[in-house]
Amino acid sequence: MNQFGYKFKTSCSHALFAFKELAIKCIEDKKLLFAAKLDAVKAFDRLWRDALFLKVKKKVNYLSIVILIKIYYDTLQAKVKINNTFSKSIKLQRCVKQGGVLSGDLFNCFIDDLIIECCNSGFGASYFDIILSILGFCDDLCLFSCNDVELRKLLLICERFAKKWGIEFNASKCQFIVFGTRKYDNSIFLLNNSKINYTDKFKYLGLTFSPDLNMSEFFIEKFQIVKKSFFSLNSFGFKCNGVNPFLQSFIYKSFCISRILYGFEIMTINKKTLKKLNIAQNDLVRYMTGLSRNSHISETLKILKLFNINELYVYMKLIFVKNLKSNLICLSIFNHLLSKTQKPRSLSFMREFKNICLKLDLDTMIVIENILNIINNYKEKTLTVEDSVNNKLIRKCLNDNSNPNSRLKLNEITYAGPSNFDQVLNNSI
Repeated sequence: MNQFGYKFKTSCSHALFAFKELAIKCIEDKKLLFAAKLDAVKAFDRLWRDALFLKVKKKVNYLSIVILIKIYYDTLQAKVKINNTFSKSIKLQRCVKQGGVLSGDLFNCFIDDLIIECCNSGFGASYFDIILSILGFCDDLCLFSCNDVELRKLLLICERFAKKWGIEFNASKCQFIVFGTRKYDNSIFLLNNSKINYTDKFKYLGLTFSPDLNMSEFFIEKFQIVKKSFFSLNSFGFKCNGVNPFLQSFIYKSFCISRILYGFEIMTINKKTLKKLNIAQNDLVRYMTGLSRNSHISETLKILKLFNINELYVYMKLIFVKNLKSNLICLSIFNHLLSKTQKPRSLSFMREFKNICLKLDLDTMIVIENILNIINNYKEKTLTVEDSVNNKLIRKCLNDNSNPNSRLKLNEITYAGPSNFDQVLNNSI
């Protein structure tokens, strides 16, 4: 149950949601939370295959299927290519095939015993009655404990498992973090007699966590990647007086903004950071359309079918509410949160979700029960353009954006600055 990798309708976001909510609960309860991530050296490439099939045999009812898979793997061979010369065929004694359809499930079968042992040990953290002493996304394992003694015992379980089943954990790449205080930064944890290093920037499944769970720096850096990906298309005409702005906005939605969406649906971002991100996105839209800084941009965004950052933040939260139902741990945590009252400054997902429901003027249970309709209605309502003369002119000017007169007209229609329009516009265009 604590393995999130290669599970139906389960993603990294589900594992990160459990991680984040556990950390928030411990911080708000004035408790510590030790988290340690383990780095398995070439976990797929060095997998002990005989041990794997021994485990698979115990879990699969049809022996014939196990035999067929074993025959397939026993015949695997590889060649080494140097320039244009190939070596003789080498029989592969270990590993599961990279990119193979079954590889993820086979690895999960191999590592499941470690996850089960950690959960049944009685050590580690829990979220009410949900045991979260370990979370796994395939070979990305993370241990959790509210005290250093139990974390050491969990590390010892992992160390014994690794020795028994031929896995190597690289202690130099393993790290730990302490949520709630910096008092225990100097705690010593050993794995294979090697020290695990402390970090205040704990990277797990692509997100970087700090002890206070402030994600502002992370998402501001992510938006720099969004900008770079957009400007990398500059030579293809992705700029003012270039490719049609409607095509530019479509590519921006499909190719660029996706760089920031990972984690956006589960993490809490403060208003100041959302405002910075919104200004940064508006600057990109101004760049592609030729709008001046003194122009209103809200209607232009709608016409281009773009959410502003605050709308995108709400939309992604609603999407995750729909998706979390597919994972039992996340659904259980969500239901616990639903029954509790969150503190005003809580970083919990539930506080953000309840605020969204208030803005939508809907009861939380109505939103949950009708989430698909709510998402569709929100998207349609947010991006619906009023049928006005000005909006028709904006659309016309955007379609003819390569024409300087159209860009001038666009700025005139959307202008919201000082009265000396001509002077301001000449300075900005």
